[in-house]
Amino acid sequence: MAASVFSEGRQRTVLLSVAALLLATALAATGWMLGRTTLPTELATPSAIENVDVTYQDFDDARTADLAVKLQDSPGLVARGAGLLTGSTCTPGGAILSGGATFILDRVPLLDLATAQPLARTLVMDDRGADVSELQQAFAALGYTGAVDGVVGTRTIAFFNALRRGLVADAPRVDAIDPASIVWMPSSPAEIVTCPISVGSSVEPGATLAELPPAIASLRVGTLPTAVPSAARTLLIDGIVANLEEDGAVDAAAWPKIAATPTFRDYLTDPEKVVLSGSVQLAEPIRVAQVPPSALFGVGDDTACVSDATTVYRGAIVSSERGYTLVDFSDPGPEIVSLLPNPRRQCP
Repeated sequence: MAASVFSEGRQRTVLLSVAALLLATALAATGWMLGRTTLPTELATPSAIENVDVTYQDFDDARTADLAVKLQDSPGLVARGAGLLTGSTCTPGGAILSGGATFILDRVPLLDLATAQPLARTLVMDDRGADVSELQQAFAALGYTGAVDGVVGTRTIAFFNALRRGLVADAPRVDAIDPASIVWMPSSPAEIVTCPISVGSSVEPGATLAELPPAIASLRVGTLPTAVPSAARTLLIDGIVANLEEDGAVDAAAWPKIAATPTFRDYLTDPEKVVLSGSVQLAEPIRVAQVPPSALFGVGDDTACVSDATTVYRGAIVSSERGYTLVDFSDPGPEIVSLLPNPRRQCP
């Protein structure tokens, strides 16, 4: 009897264990199914992106480049006439501006004037020539509103007198512009290195009134960028823009302005050790496409192709930026490119 009771109890225990196991399994399965039905869409496997829109941007290919410089001694600021130096504000380390009067000779101001070339003749009414135009252009930078026509007129003479009397109130009026009344400056401002002649000294024609830093004899970019080799480029130094020749030579017309920049003055402190550099960029930016590298096929040394659903586009690779390849396409370029280009398509 006791054995029968024990056997029945054991059977009930086994049945309860099996039932509990089945219930746990059912609950786990239900939870798994519920989990699958409530999985956030963000965690679902994404579909592959096959095409992307193309973004275009202006590209100037700006990059830093070292410059090769040759220097020559500057002629300095030279007296064109003789007399007694009765006044001077010349200070080593200072600067002279066009339109001022750093030196006064026999109580008459000598006009500091920056022109492309020093005036070589005395100008009187109705004189004509390129030197007159240069003089009028220099006057225009100082406020002259008369015609820049290469002809000496009443307004040209009047402005010259106004400049002189603005510097020294009792400066005598003149009816001609004498080179001896002008101190020629190759550029403005001009940094002063030394002042060889002191007030009270006699001055002879050709005497150096102020010594200036060495001048530029040659200036060129060492190596031009080759990403867009056929495009014209410019050089930018401290806001001064200069045209570049195909061989990298810097336009000589910009030398005086470059010589007056802080960057060039810093270079002059030790030309043997300091490297002069500037930014070289395209004179006219070009329109380029930002293309994911995976969209490119038929890649050559500097060209590649992309495609959309119907067309293959060939372009020139000019650079890379933020994970994109920058490509110059002939207009019109693609608006959409395939990230999985058809391997059977040929790049022309």
